[in-house]
Amino acid sequence: MSHHWQDYAEDFPCVPNGAIGANNKNLFDHFRPQFLMNFTTPTDVVDETHGKSTDYVYARDVLLKDSKKNGERDMWKCLSCPYFLNGGDLNDRAWNEIGLHLKFNDKIEKMADDILDLLLKPKNKEQLTAAGRRHPEFIIIHLRRGDIVNKCKPHQPEAECIVQIEQIAEKVDDIEKQRRIQILSKDGQEGASTVYERLPVLVTTNEKRIEELEKLEKLGWIMLDHGDEEMDAAGHVLPSKTTKLGTMTALGQFYPPMLDAVLLTKGDYLIGMSNSRMSQLAVQRGKAWHQHTTVLM
Repeated sequence: MSHHWQDYAEDFPCVPNGAIGANNKNLFDHFRPQFLMNFTTPTDVVDETHGKSTDYVYARDVLLKDSKKNGERDMWKCLSCPYFLNGGDLNDRAWNEIGLHLKFNDKIEKMADDILDLLLKPKNKEQLTAAGRRHPEFIIIHLRRGDIVNKCKPHQPEAECIVQIEQIAEKVDDIEKQRRIQILSKDGQEGASTVYERLPVLVTTNEKRIEELEKLEKLGWIMLDHGDEEMDAAGHVLPSKTTKLGTMTALGQFYPPMLDAVLLTKGDYLIGMSNSRMSQLAVQRGKAWHQHTTVLM
């Protein structure tokens, strides 16, 4: 499906910045159609950063370098890639003054909630509503694969540089052990009447290898699948081991990773990969926004 985004986009006065820490301004043009914004630069703006900033230290200053009329700002500085607002190689000021406050809008939050409604299927919605929650608790895993092997050293075995699914399963077991201890301590004693159930586990990943996907399936974890339903020659929907969300076809290429980013912040427990910028940023968001339990492996 082609998306004629210009028909729906609104003009947005902005001096585009490729990314803080990235010098490729083309990133901005790649993503802007999916934001439904037609960025228009005011002619009287003098952009001293020339549309990019490669120095982390100036993250906040880049955003504030805009023109003023009558003492008021009349345009915005725009970022297309916030990944570099966090991480061990970045000072705290960029996260505390910018990254912490860059929240997802209500539209994308609702879309993520709708996905959770579909995948988690709570048993007792009345009880959840009474508890002030829309969804039951869950664990979410960001399993970075694909191009992540580029970070391995030459001739280094994959098992030495990429966290294996078996190791992640052990971490999930550790989380459940701690949950059980907390539940029993609240209930007063071992063997009390509390019914202990393991939490559902959601996985967002770009893993394509069948043997690895089969491992996830055997664990009973729920895959986030943005693909389309497949049809047979007669037009009947073929059985699928995952719930097909159809995100890419319906909304375009920007939405699958964006929705994954939102969903990672909603998991009560998040397990991410330490060599993934997306995981690092999700961990900071989950902690700061929702006080969730997070871990990088």
